[in-house]
Parts: sequence; C-alpha cells; structure tokens
Amino acid sequence: MKLLKTMPLWLSGMIVLAASYEAAACVGARAMGRGGAFIAVSDDVSGVYWNPAGLGRISGMEASYTRTMSGRDRINYDDFIAFAGYSEDINIGYGLSYIGESLGNLSGAWYSASVGAELTENFYAGGNLKINTVSADEAGNSDSDSCFAIDISALYEITDKITAGILIQNLNEPEFEIFNQESTWVRNIRPGIAYQVTDSINVALDFYDLTDEAELEGDRFMVGAEYKMPFVTDVIEDFDMFTLRTGYYMESYTFGIGLEAGDFKLDYAFLGDSLANSRQVGLTYLF
Repeated sequence: MKLLKTMPLWLSGMIVLAASYEAAACVGARAMGRGGAFIAVSDDVSGVYWNPAGLGRISGMEASYTRTMSGRDRINYDDFIAFAGYSEDINIGYGLSYIGESLGNLSGAWYSASVGAELTENFYAGGNLKINTVSADEAGNSDSDSCFAIDISALYEITDKITAGILIQNLNEPEFEIFNQESTWVRNIRPGIAYQVTDSINVALDFYDLTDEAELEGDRFMVGAEYKMPFVTDVIEDFDMFTLRTGYYMESYTFGIGLEAGDFKLDYAFLGDSLANSRQVGLTYLF
C-alpha cells in the first residue's frame, strides 16, 4: 500500500490512498491473511515488498504470483509477481517484483529490484529501487508519467524468538504529474515486531505511517497470527503443511489459510470490513 499526498481533483473519487481512510490492501496472500503484520517476519519471497532486509534470511529461490479480487470500486493492487533468491557466494539475497493496479481508465505499475544481506550477526539490511508508472484517460485525452523511488529496511533477530523490523517506503518522496497536476508519494515509516510463541505459532504487530505523513483517520496498526498445523497432513496425506492465519488490518479483519505440497505453496486471504470482502490467492514455487 502506498500513500499519495496530492492528486488531481477528478481522480480524488477514485484514488483512496490518502484522500480518505479506506485503505488499499497490500500484497501477498500469506501476509494479508495475518493482517498485514509482516515487517518483522519477512522470511519468504514477499519480502521484496514487506521488508527486503529479510531476503538475507531466505534459502534457495522462490517465484510467486498473487491475484487480488477486490470487492470495492477503488483502485487497488491487482497483480503481484515476485522472484527472490539467495547467493551463498556473496551472501546476499536479491529479488525482482511487479505490482499492477487499475480502476477504469486509471492504471499504474511498480517495478522493483531488491537486495538484503546480514551485515552483522543477527542484523539484516536491505532496500528497493523502484520505478512507478501512472497513466490515465479522461474525456478522450490520455496522459502518463513515471518516477523513481527508494525503500530502505532493516531486521534484527533480538532473540531466537523475537524479531524487530522497519521499512521506510518512498524515502525520496517521488513526484509525478498527470494532466498538469503534481502528486507525491509520501514517505511511509513502518516498524514491526514479531514473536515466535512456539515452533508452530507466530504473532506480530506492525504500525503503518508512523509519522502520520498522510494524516489517515482511524487505526494505523496491523496485528496478526499464524498457526502451522502439521498434524493435519496426517489426514490429508497429499499436503506437507496446513496453516491457519488471522489478523486485524487497520480496522479490517482478515483470515487466511496456507497449503504446502512439495515445492508448491498455495495461500488464500479473505479481507473483510472496509476492504469489502476482497480476496487474494497466491501461488509460490520453490526452486
């Protein structure tokens, strides 16, 4: 989810990212199923969005696709495609991602290149270099623009059970112009903490827009939990793992499930309340 500070008036009814509270869903069915509380978890390919520092903690390579089926007449992320891997030769995690968004005659995309690495024992740092494109049609006229953005992040394993993380999106506050109207993606500081209760249960808390750059109304925190249930696979032998998830995403309750079978992971998230019963389905392949 991004925050837009100014916008053309004719877009104000379509773009909700800062004009009112109704939040857009972020990406990744696993993370959103647990309320979007993932900044301090970041241990899979979706870390290219949530916290690229976490790419320094993955092993092997992963490719993922998530589709969002929005229940609202609001612009929202539609498609999330991501690839991530880890190089043992240089001890760096890396990734590439694409996020597509659209509504009617308005469309946009984010293209990102990500890196993450362990700088000192248990401390990881990372970042994204992003290109954002925006295009719109109005009364037979069209216009488009693009901008360059930077994210930086960190993750610290405080103990073997507690991790803390922070993501700063749009550090440089990039600007773009559509129909002679300038708009800015505001800087978004997102801290989080996670606790591994048992080998099967993880809980986390994130805060959104810590410095209130966008002056959003309502709750700005995410809280979520994930419960891995390996015993279910004793009944459903085709699966290696079954996971239940739930959370609270800035005044919206979320629920999710995850299935793992061999090199594949299938995730589903249901996003209620202000997210209007939207759904996300994600498929991940492990190389």
